[in-house]
Amino acid sequence: MRRPLPLLLVFLAVGPLGAGSATFVVDGARPVARAINGYTQEVVSLGEGRWLVHVATELAPLRAPQEKTQGEDSPAGSLYVPPGFTVPSALEETVRRPGDPFGTAERVLRWVREQIRVVENERVPQDAISVLRRRSARCSGLANAAVALLRAAGLPARPVSGILVAPEGPIPHRWLEVHFGEAGWVASDPTIGLWVITPRHVVCAAPAVGELSVVVRGIVDDDLADLPRIGGAPSRPVDGAVLLVHLSGVAERGMGDRGTVVLSGPGGVRHRKNASTDVRFGALLPGLWRLRLEVDGTVVRAVSLRLAEGDVRSLVLSYPEMEAS
Repeated sequence: MRRPLPLLLVFLAVGPLGAGSATFVVDGARPVARAINGYTQEVVSLGEGRWLVHVATELAPLRAPQEKTQGEDSPAGSLYVPPGFTVPSALEETVRRPGDPFGTAERVLRWVREQIRVVENERVPQDAISVLRRRSARCSGLANAAVALLRAAGLPARPVSGILVAPEGPIPHRWLEVHFGEAGWVASDPTIGLWVITPRHVVCAAPAVGELSVVVRGIVDDDLADLPRIGGAPSRPVDGAVLLVHLSGVAERGMGDRGTVVLSGPGGVRHRKNASTDVRFGALLPGLWRLRLEVDGTVVRAVSLRLAEGDVRSLVLSYPEMEAS
């Protein structure tokens, strides 16, 4: 019988703010393909139990336009609650409140983060009932408790097993996914924040076992500092902001084909659109944004503005006084 080899991960690509990508060669665990809201994992077999894995994450607001999820995208079977499970009194009103799935899920996950203490290497049962009784857990118990509470609130949810490539090396890890109708499945790691995971999260068919090792060929910059914070935890917003830009003088000077509107913001996100009379940018993360108007590659107007979640802002920019060619 072939002796199982340790897990080997090789980084080949990097990206900022958790909204980037990483490529791994995995040996000793079986990763699975995933394509959901904000997270994609592609897997190619290299033979002999080795896998090429590419992970890509992005932090657009949850209701930003999404590609259709693929693979295990059905919420069926994700509402089962263990027999004997009871909701803590502090959350009874939350789980009975209809019509606000995002708000309900946020309150549940905030409660889990605040009320359940993370104890690494805890050697006691990690089922949801046990975790909620003693209010302590490993990452697996934290995810199990959160999933049971979300299901009790009527939200399809499922635990996710895999590997977290921490700075000190890869470790078995568990987080969760919640289904929000048109937004599809959304991942969240309660040990990090709300609705965020990073390129360091590798989804596997079963929990990793045995000794793990990692060889790093690059650095994954998954700093979440620029994200808005809810209860002290970094969080992807639900709706985001909208910026409407009106460009005066486009038609009069015949310069639309020569102009570009560039919007740069948190985490190195950059949007480019051809200049027209009205330009719309939607589903923007809260934070500081810089808008530039370029003509023939030269910046002729620049302005900075700070956006909050749900903002709808309008801005008027004029082309410089120059002759159209």
